Amino acid sequence: MTISRQLAFGLAAGLAAACALLASASFADEVKIGLVSTQTGTFAANGAEMLRGTQFAVDEANAAGGIAGFTVSLATADDEGTPEGARRVAERLTLDGYRILTGPVFSSVVLALANQLSRWDAILFSGLAKSDRITGEACSPRLFHLLPSDSMDMAAFRPWLKTRPEKKIAIIAADFAWGQDSSAALKTIAAEEGRNVVATILTPLGNKDFGPYIQQLSASGAQIVVTILGGQDAINFVNQAAGYAFSTGRVVAGIALLTQPTIDATGSNMRGYQGEFDYAPTIETPENVAFTQSWMQKFGKLPSRNEAEAYLAVKIILHGVRLSGSNDPKAIAKALSGADVPTLLGTLKLRKADNQLLRPEWFGEVQSVGGALRPVPQAEYAPEVIERPVSPACKMRSL
Repeated sequence: MTISRQLAFGLAAGLAAACALLASASFADEVKIGLVSTQTGTFAANGAEMLRGTQFAVDEANAAGGIAGFTVSLATADDEGTPEGARRVAERLTLDGYRILTGPVFSSVVLALANQLSRWDAILFSGLAKSDRITGEACSPRLFHLLPSDSMDMAAFRPWLKTRPEKKIAIIAADFAWGQDSSAALKTIAAEEGRNVVATILTPLGNKDFGPYIQQLSASGAQIVVTILGGQDAINFVNQAAGYAFSTGRVVAGIALLTQPTIDATGSNMRGYQGEFDYAPTIETPENVAFTQSWMQKFGKLPSRNEAEAYLAVKIILHGVRLSGSNDPKAIAKALSGADVPTLLGTLKLRKADNQLLRPEWFGEVQSVGGALRPVPQAEYAPEVIERPVSPACKMRSL
């Protein structure tokens, strides 16, 4: 009995050691990406798009044999659209080894995660949120901001406004950080360009009835109405505005409004709408054409802006793996800071001072292309045109 017990104990110990070695080897051979995104609530559609774009990039990389000797593993978590939910699920992901994070929809979520990255020994790629605070007081060598910031969007909006003769502007914006910051910046630009903001309306997230707000905008006498709305809120506004013939006799222009899903969900109601955008499937770079064709083959439809941005985030992460030859988050961060990175828009620079991706933006109009409505670029603004100075609030610390 004693020998049997000793043998059994030895076999159990050996099996445990073998399992530990296999687990260690598995981790060593993987790039582990954690997607923290909103899968429920008003912006659930945005989160679903982030998941599709991320998964597509991961599958593409693995189908090509991985990256720098690593396979790519993806784990996902619903942040419930709240900073508290994001911190909870992100910590769980990092404890499971998924310390390369991406996917937040909201700036508030990015800001909540940013101050935990050192504690988790993690890095974060913000591919959808836009707050200037991300590269301001929250800036970190562990945090990469891949979209144009709110102030960069406004820098793209200004040249368009200069071309317009209208003097009276109204703003309707979502009542959270993005809408608040963007509407404040737009007011400043309007004043500098000699325009009068006759109404500013902030609407709650998840608003279903825009009728009273549309009536206020109509009564304001505004000749240009600027929308700063996203997700289902943008769809609800556009469809309900059509019932009031809202775009007749006035210009409707949006910040981040001209996305393909919003256009598809509103029928012909967005025809003639104008606005700023940082991505569209109609942008004709070789990289974007190839991506769009590949996406169409799999899904039978054009990629949305969110899907493309999620895909781009993974491609940049994997470029960092290639540059560093490592799956370690700190090694990847060091390799990417200040690097030239391949994107759907061509090769762009990750600014070393604050890890902001310097990229172009477009202004365009919803028009018919091949029998379908698309956001059609009419003016392109190069990175150096919309680039903003590094915020004095950014104090980069060491990794």
